[in-house]
Amino acid sequence: AAATTGENGTGSGGGTSVRTPKAGAKKGLLSRKGGSGGGGGGSGGGGGGGGDGHSIISGVTENTLTTLTASQMGTIHRSPRAKSSSMFHKPTQLQAATVWDVISPPPVNSVKGHFVPGGLAKFHRHRRVSIEVHLVFPTIAVDDDTKKEDAKKDSAKDKSKKNADSTAAKSGIVGGLFGGSGDKDADGTDPSKGYEDVFVRILVPASSREIRAAQEAAEKVAEAVDKAAKDTKKAVGEGLDKAAETVGGPGGKLLAHDDDSTMPTKMTTVNAMPGRTASTRTGMQRGAVIDTIPENKQGTVAPPPAANAHWLEKYRFPVRDVHVKKRVSNSVVLHTKVGELEQTREIIFETAREAIDFCHEMEDHHRIEEIRSKKRLKAALGGIKLKEGGGKEKIKFLIEAVSGTELPAADISTSDPMVKIMFNGKEVHKTKFISSTLEPVWTIKHDSLCLFTVTVQDLFDSHEGLTFLVQDFDKFGGNETLGAVVVPPRDVFLAKGERVEYPLKALFGQKDYGTGKLVLRIRRATEYDIDFMEKWSSSQKEDLIVKTTATKGGKGTIGSIVTRNEKVEKHGHGAEKTSVTKYRIRPCPDPKRKEETSWMTKEALQKEALEPSRHWADVGSGKLGKLYVEIIGCDGLPQLDTGAFLGNKTDAFVSVVYEDCISKTDVIDDTLSPRWMPWSQRAFQLHMMHPSSQLYLGVFDYDDGMFDDHDLIGRVSVDVTNFYPNTEYLLTYSIYPTAKTSYTREAKGTLTFRLRIEYVDERQMVLSNLTPPPTIHVNVKTKKDFQCAKYTASGKIDMEPYSQRTISSYIEELMTYMECYYYLEDAVLNVILWRGHFPLKLGKKTILLPVHSFNLFLCMVVLVERPTLFPSFCCATIAWVLLAVMGYKRNVPNPWDGCRSFGEVMQQLILGKCLTGPDNIPAFANAEKAKEFTDKWTKRMEEAEKMAERRRLKAIEEQEEWQKEMEEIGDTNVDISTKSGGGVSIDPLKPILYPIQQYLGITCNCLRFIKNIIIWEESYFAAIIALASIVLAIALAFVPWAFIFRWTSRITVWILFGPWVKAVDVFYVSKLKPLTEEELEKQEHEAKRLRKERTKEAALQARIAREDAKKLKDMKKYMFGKFITHVSVLKLDRFRDVPHPQSEAKPYEQKALPMSELAMKEAGKDRTRIPGQQLLGDMIPMLDTSDINDAPTGQPTAQKALLEKSSPGAKVEKDSTANAVAKISGVVAAAAVVTWFGVPLVISAVKMIW
Repeated sequence: AAATTGENGTGSGGGTSVRTPKAGAKKGLLSRKGGSGGGGGGSGGGGGGGGDGHSIISGVTENTLTTLTASQMGTIHRSPRAKSSSMFHKPTQLQAATVWDVISPPPVNSVKGHFVPGGLAKFHRHRRVSIEVHLVFPTIAVDDDTKKEDAKKDSAKDKSKKNADSTAAKSGIVGGLFGGSGDKDADGTDPSKGYEDVFVRILVPASSREIRAAQEAAEKVAEAVDKAAKDTKKAVGEGLDKAAETVGGPGGKLLAHDDDSTMPTKMTTVNAMPGRTASTRTGMQRGAVIDTIPENKQGTVAPPPAANAHWLEKYRFPVRDVHVKKRVSNSVVLHTKVGELEQTREIIFETAREAIDFCHEMEDHHRIEEIRSKKRLKAALGGIKLKEGGGKEKIKFLIEAVSGTELPAADISTSDPMVKIMFNGKEVHKTKFISSTLEPVWTIKHDSLCLFTVTVQDLFDSHEGLTFLVQDFDKFGGNETLGAVVVPPRDVFLAKGERVEYPLKALFGQKDYGTGKLVLRIRRATEYDIDFMEKWSSSQKEDLIVKTTATKGGKGTIGSIVTRNEKVEKHGHGAEKTSVTKYRIRPCPDPKRKEETSWMTKEALQKEALEPSRHWADVGSGKLGKLYVEIIGCDGLPQLDTGAFLGNKTDAFVSVVYEDCISKTDVIDDTLSPRWMPWSQRAFQLHMMHPSSQLYLGVFDYDDGMFDDHDLIGRVSVDVTNFYPNTEYLLTYSIYPTAKTSYTREAKGTLTFRLRIEYVDERQMVLSNLTPPPTIHVNVKTKKDFQCAKYTASGKIDMEPYSQRTISSYIEELMTYMECYYYLEDAVLNVILWRGHFPLKLGKKTILLPVHSFNLFLCMVVLVERPTLFPSFCCATIAWVLLAVMGYKRNVPNPWDGCRSFGEVMQQLILGKCLTGPDNIPAFANAEKAKEFTDKWTKRMEEAEKMAERRRLKAIEEQEEWQKEMEEIGDTNVDISTKSGGGVSIDPLKPILYPIQQYLGITCNCLRFIKNIIIWEESYFAAIIALASIVLAIALAFVPWAFIFRWTSRITVWILFGPWVKAVDVFYVSKLKPLTEEELEKQEHEAKRLRKERTKEAALQARIAREDAKKLKDMKKYMFGKFITHVSVLKLDRFRDVPHPQSEAKPYEQKALPMSELAMKEAGKDRTRIPGQQLLGDMIPMLDTSDINDAPTGQPTAQKALLEKSSPGAKVEKDSTANAVAKISGVVAAAAVVTWFGVPLVISAVKMIW
């Protein structure tokens, strides 16, 4: 667009018409409408014709030296003190502008809306006000995946052309937004060409220094653009980056700074200048701001302002944020609003006519602002489809300031970083600061999360989206900004919670540290997120803390002394006189039978304790199955309270830890043989996450003192892997303080409980062993509960701290693995000597068959004849050993020391259900044989140990004799050099022994796990390994090893040792030259680069793991308690707890119930749901809040087999999916057979009759 004098031109080229007053014309404003044609081409390089009806009109006086042309308007430079409604602009192209010369008195207390009238202003400040129509090109960053896809689509034939197109698309201008679809709106406009936006700008005269700075900046940028354009292999964006850094420092200082004004700023980007075009950037990083503006509609860009720019932008407002409050003659009062900041200022025009025209221009633009707003939204969405009226839809985003990395140091060597989130100049949220760190991780306790509610229209109307300011907190004075990140509206709209790193950019006019990254997560808020954040930001924070069930009981010393817990009742007279001892029922009698259950005899108490529990605590978050645990009682507990002769005895309770849940029973006061009644808190329904998980039960003495911990009496680790479903176990275990060391391994009484297992899907349960077990921690609120949880899960002896006793325990454990020698000796002798071991019943007799001996003989015969089967036999040997150990374990006399069989695991895996019936083990089953077997093996071990001790003493004697012989021979050392050394070492043991202790601990844990697999205590792992070995052995048996070995050897010999190797030497090896220093350096540099990349990637993954761990830790600390203990899933105890002989098992038969009772039971009656502590997800991890309601939808009950026969619906059978498919398939097959054979017969019969 060129400046002309006189009327509008009628050229046919593109551009915007310019209309200016003739020389010497009267002061005032010319027509606002302008012509329909464009001005002719001028020296500025603008094309003519094709204008859109707007004109650039400059209201000037007789003293005006120059008029403001379109090109000059486009090159108005930004002053460092410029202010506007946003932080930065999108790339724009000026379409039309109307300009007035005005006087603008300074506003006073502008935030409150007061202003100083023009007549009272001390200084008349000359300004220019422009109403400008811009064609805006939204900026979109294209990710790496899109770049790769675009690169694959490029063909060799039109590579150069497609590279140019791809460059424009990847810059995010026009093509990157709309994909060049060319689809038009309903009004015929093409959204891919941008949209119109109207701004009101206030300009100030430029000083000579600022003009010179603009000239130098323009020349430098032009040189950079020209240089980059000459190299076709480089993107012009690199030159623009360098130019931006030349003008504004690293990163271009893309964000504006605050000054003495009260209005937030908006940065003016590189503006269009005719005649200077270049390709756009090839791409940009997430969070970067594109600071280029296309000059034409092909997506090209132009350099910064020219030197003839005499006016600088002071303010820039969208026209929708500017309103005319009133007009008095040639004075207009404007009201501007940006976010929550409002400003009222007076604009004084040259004449009243100009003021009227300005008001009319504002009215016209406000009238069509709604249409422009829709186009602006559609263009900004970039092809994203919204439902009708979606622009007004409110969206809630969940925003998380995750962490910062490599932040600059604002306080000498460190910073106190915090994050402030801004939107349209308004503070949305602010995190708490973290003291003295350059690698902060903001968590829930630092307020790292916030909800951001905005309409789609308002989000995309904001030019910069969300702004994140990273600041250094200062207690005294203002916070120093370390950098900022701008997330564009489109990125916010499309974010799905992924972790994104954004480089920090410097605010304009502030120090650029040139380092630092901010990690963010943004996604749409779910209902759970909204509920969580609303409670977190209100007084309902306590509602987020997971509640646990309260326990009863636990008296102090005085209460125990004054409470009577035992009485003797006498009945009859004389010789018939009898006495009965009764005991008080604790913690309380049955609420339904208070008189009957307040005092009971020992026999009645035991019988009542075995009744089914009435109320269950439904705890945990697993999906594989459920464990039903009922604590019955303890016997033989030690006295841990003082004052036993006064009645103050042990106050026992049981702590239950299973996977991610922890619960406690009621406290039974003052007894050494407590019994928990069916109406007390004693029953727990535990959800299973992994089949190898252990059930930990700890018995404690309750202490109510403020500084007293609950004393551990003993604990037991229950291995539930080898228990069967549909079986009710009544188990009695000895309790020990620890199971990891032989020290203090002394029984402290017994614990009796009832156990039952239900699996949801047995096949899925077996397959879950293929995934690594989860790492589980449980949190508790108090230190007392922490001690209970820790002792229950790990025992009283902590093996982590340095201790010589711990080292001795590890060494002792390693020595016990020498027992394997005796097992191996037995196995070898049994196999070689053909001793029978496999029982075969023939009538009343049982014959032991040497199956393993026969297998070994057969395998050796085959292997001698066919050595190529050796690899297959090696794999088969692993399965054979495992199956042999399994057979041994299943044949031991003690039924509680057995294991699952390989066949049972295969049934679960193939059929989805174990066909073996439930266990039926009576009390004291095979007790005598089991004791005899144990005593026999113990005696053999003692004899073997005596033999080993005798050999050790014999070796010591021989060593002493050898030393005596050496003394008689004398010293033969002839070294005459001076010896050095000696001296006293301070604490020489710990630095040496503690690492050894740690290595010994790791070794022992590994050996325990391997031992558990071999002896089938981890039966599912053992079965899976055996199955894999069998499959691999079968596969390797069909591999032609002889053929492979023969031809591999032939090829190797002929290639490497033939005479043609001489040719390799002549033509290749002899011509190899040693690498030069340069090449060696290059190789080393490349190796270092690769190593650095690997290290960087490993550091990133480690940093992400630390972030997740820290965030999860703080979230769990708030929701469950600040004390954390680890719960092991795998069996890593040294000693295995085995049930006592009096334990029993019987098939579980649930009592038939009426439909009403069964439906209420499935609906959760008499159950209290306590969610587990396993949190899943990012940002706001979720609990397993599954309902306790097991009732099906649309059916009266899920378990119709449990209905009484008289109940309605009891006889209605519900087929499984497999049965239903089988029936339908049978009907279809029968119909097909009948049709195939029956139809011809019918036709034949009809023909005969006819």
